[in-house]
Amino acid sequence: MATKVEIAADMRRTFGSNALTKKQVGQYLGKKDRATYEFLRDVDAIPSSGGKRRTYLVIDLARKLERMQIPGSN
Repeated sequence: MATKVEIAADMRRTFGSNALTKKQVGQYLGKKDRATYEFLRDVDAIPSSGGKRRTYLVIDLARKLERMQIPGSN
């Protein structure tokens, strides 16, 4: 199982950023819009200055993915 540090490093390597958009999260997970929305439901978002686009910190995403790997840790 990958650690949150390894997951975060992979996301940064893949997208070259510490914050990802919903579309990038979906690409990383290999999920469609609805499944990505469900995954992001309880992840804190950072609103953009214009308010239209939210981004998600790689470390928060990695933390959630790490928890999902361990049975009973949700």
